Order: sequence, then C-alpha cells, then structure tokens
Amino acid sequence: MRGGPIILGDSPEVLRVGVIANRQDCVTRIMERENLDRSQASRTVSERDAARAYYLKRFFGVDDPDKPGFYHW
Repeated sequence: MRGGPIILGDSPEVLRVGVIANRQDCVTRIMERENLDRSQASRTVSERDAARAYYLKRFFGVDDPDKPGFYHW
C-alpha cells in the first residue's frame, strides 16, 4: 500500500481491496523469487514491512497499515 486506501477512503465509487499473506508464505516467495536463503528472505520481509509502516506513518499518520477499516469486507 502506498496510501491509496487512505487517500481514496471517502470516495464511494472506489473499491478498496487488501491482500494479506501470512509471513511464512511471504518468506518462501521471496526466497524463490530473489534466490535468497530463509534467513536473508526473512530479513528482507521484515525490512520491507518496516519501510512500508514508516512511509504510512510519516505521510499519513497511520499506525496500522493493515487495519480492516481501510478496506471493504
């Protein structure tokens, strides 16, 4: 997410969909896609999650980027 669900949150014509995977699936996918061992892939996932959280906190004041209220259910 780069802020779309937040920016467009009040737009009734927008469908906001979030896709969330469990951590082990993310690590496995990164291992395969980027040819990393499990430790490197786990660190990469953590770093990317932290970067995403930082971005959303800095620019939008969001503490929980996966908050269900940002998406339609």
